[in-house]
Amino acid sequence: IDVSLGPIAYKKIVYHLVRYPTSKVTGRSQIIQECS
Repeated sequence: IDVSLGPIAYKKIVYHLVRYPTSKVTGRSQIIQECS
């Protein structure tokens, strides 16, 4: 795991968890697109 990507990945996970209740499908789609 790249150390420089650690904080970014953590923020994305937290952001996803916050958005999850209101935009489940959209949040998942964004993460998949960003990781690709």
